[in-house]
Amino acid sequence: MDSNKISLALDSMLGAEISDWEREELAEKLVDVPKEILREIMSSLPVIWPVSYALFLAFVDQAVKAGSCLKPSQYKEWVKAILDVYEADGLRQAQLFMEEVEDKYLCQIRGQGGIRLEDCEARLLLYARSILGRDVKLTSGRHPFFDTETIGLPAEVTDFDTPDKGFLFYKFTVTFLLHLDILGTYRFPSSTINELGFNDDVPLEYGDFFKKFDNPALAQDLFLLAESARICAALHKEYPGLMNDMQKLLPIENGDHKRKGNDQNRFVADLEQWLLSSIQTYPESSSAKSATTDCLADHYDHAQSVWDSLKCTQTLYKQCACLHGSYAAELCLPFIGKLCFAEAQIQIDLRREELKNSFMQALGTQIYDELKNTEPEEHQSPAGQSPEQGAGTLLAMVAEHGDIEEEDLNADQEVFRIGTMEFDLSEELSARAREVFKEFGKIPGDFIAGAVGRAGDLFDESDDGGQGDDASKPVTGEAVYDEWDYRRAGYRKNWCKVFMKEVQPAYGTFVENTLRKHKGLLVNLRRQFEMMSIQEKFEKRQREGDEIDLDALIDSVSDTRAGLPPSERLFIRLQRNDRQIAALFLVDMSSSTEGWVSTALKEALILMSESLAVLGDRYAIYGFSGMRRTRSELFTVKKFDEPYGEAVKNKIAGISPKEYTRMAPAIRHASHILENTEGKIRLLITLSDGKPEDYDGYKGLYAIEDTRHALIEAKNAGIHPFCITVDKEAHSYMAHMYGEVNYIFIDKLAQLPLRMPEIYRNLTT
Repeated sequence: MDSNKISLALDSMLGAEISDWEREELAEKLVDVPKEILREIMSSLPVIWPVSYALFLAFVDQAVKAGSCLKPSQYKEWVKAILDVYEADGLRQAQLFMEEVEDKYLCQIRGQGGIRLEDCEARLLLYARSILGRDVKLTSGRHPFFDTETIGLPAEVTDFDTPDKGFLFYKFTVTFLLHLDILGTYRFPSSTINELGFNDDVPLEYGDFFKKFDNPALAQDLFLLAESARICAALHKEYPGLMNDMQKLLPIENGDHKRKGNDQNRFVADLEQWLLSSIQTYPESSSAKSATTDCLADHYDHAQSVWDSLKCTQTLYKQCACLHGSYAAELCLPFIGKLCFAEAQIQIDLRREELKNSFMQALGTQIYDELKNTEPEEHQSPAGQSPEQGAGTLLAMVAEHGDIEEEDLNADQEVFRIGTMEFDLSEELSARAREVFKEFGKIPGDFIAGAVGRAGDLFDESDDGGQGDDASKPVTGEAVYDEWDYRRAGYRKNWCKVFMKEVQPAYGTFVENTLRKHKGLLVNLRRQFEMMSIQEKFEKRQREGDEIDLDALIDSVSDTRAGLPPSERLFIRLQRNDRQIAALFLVDMSSSTEGWVSTALKEALILMSESLAVLGDRYAIYGFSGMRRTRSELFTVKKFDEPYGEAVKNKIAGISPKEYTRMAPAIRHASHILENTEGKIRLLITLSDGKPEDYDGYKGLYAIEDTRHALIEAKNAGIHPFCITVDKEAHSYMAHMYGEVNYIFIDKLAQLPLRMPEIYRNLTT
């Protein structure tokens, strides 16, 4: 059939939906196709065309090429298979399926070698869960991956001559991926980064580490090779049977296309090929070293931890960086695609948080039962203590002893020891404690404190007649506030006590040193704030003033000509008004601010106060901290009617870290103070280093939503909240609490004293 006839057929088939030049181009591609094949292709085009234009064009190209291996009778089934792949995995996978018609289609219908993930998913899931000891998910993907929660495997394996070998490859891949978690690949080691030759301690995660290299992509691929070698060596020791079976597979070749590139690409390809061959030839592979693979081979034999892989990465990078060219190839080992650092960290954090909460709940219940059912003296508490006081004694003991090491957990005697107090291990608590030790290497002290808080909550609930939070009796204190519970979409009435305290002044040289340190900046700030101290505006249509109001004069003349009485308000007067601003600075005094954070906050407050003394705005400074809902504390540093002098300076110097960050009660009480303060503009400016959190389980979404509602209450009262934070994770929750434009993240603490007056100036002008 000539091209004109094909073009006419395409025109009648597709109509105006395809352009003339596209129709002619397609006709040229089909003109030399045998009639029987052409008939099948043409009958398939109306099926493909409505699905996807890109799929249609790719089909025409590949259908012509497929004529060399497909029979005409096989085209219809092939088209159905293409559409199945497109619907399941998208355009790119459908294109790949068409390109590899022999391996992806013909081998399957002949029953040669191919195996689908869906056919062995159940077996692989049972196998994975038995190795890891917990639940995991399984999904299909272009390349294998594991984010410590979901295993990704190719939808099918067609590289081997029997389905059994395909399943064996699946099994090995699952085993390898699981050991990314088991052997700690995704947990960046805590050793000092200076040991790697860097001049600072900045890298705390893999992204920071790889950025230390000129070519981060090369460094990441070399790390992948080093970690793969470490894991494969471990698998040879732990799963010798599986690794022996792997040696029976056909040789795995990879990276040939890179050997045709520059020297750096060839270097990585040689390492990749050595690693693949070592899986099949171990232990002989360890002796088959070359100048290129010597470092990786030694690492294969001796690596113990991720730290060794980081050092191996540095060595390999130095060797490769000396070679000609620029590495640009994509490393893709058949049993692992790419490491999912960010995704894995999210899953690890979620699992750790869940483990922490379940442990605190189990231990809190155990503590409550022990203290409620036994005499206080048995726990070495002072005579006459109530169980509630016993919980407080235990908390003080935890603060003294800190973290709990594994030797404090006596499994033989089924006893859990905290300081001098011992508790019988319940089955649930024993299991949770083991999991915590496995994940963290210890039981952190804040886990124990959180458990004591849970026990305290149980005492609170028992005081309510056993009716729990919904029927809890009101607490009493210097101030009592509701707390928002998003789970019930309502408030817990009279739930939080707020106590007012004074900051103890610190008599020293802190203020003097701060003023000396920022002397030049302070001069500039005072000059800028002096310029802000007087607000001028022109008031029109006045009876008397400095200039004639032309608009008013024109209106007056018009009124006269219209027979109306003229206005006497014909002048403009320059009016100088007071700013009438009231700002309350709410300073985070939680324990996490210890160190340079606390110093930067205090320096910022000193510079802010010195500047505001010139400006004349009314302002107050309060700190906040606390422990549990019954002891939120607001620390007075400066009241609105208190002058800025030596007493205030010494109290700023005396600001020190206290306990936890239950922010919402402090915001509610600060809002109450602002509501009773005169001012056209009322600002509530919070300075914090982290998200709201308390040791009694007040954290996460619950704490964020409660704080958000406290801020909404402030806005409804005519108060403008704003937050200055140094928390690197602030963007993940601050926008939800404060709104997109009502907070600012300062990434360098040293800039806080410089930026804070600037931020205030922008908020009030």
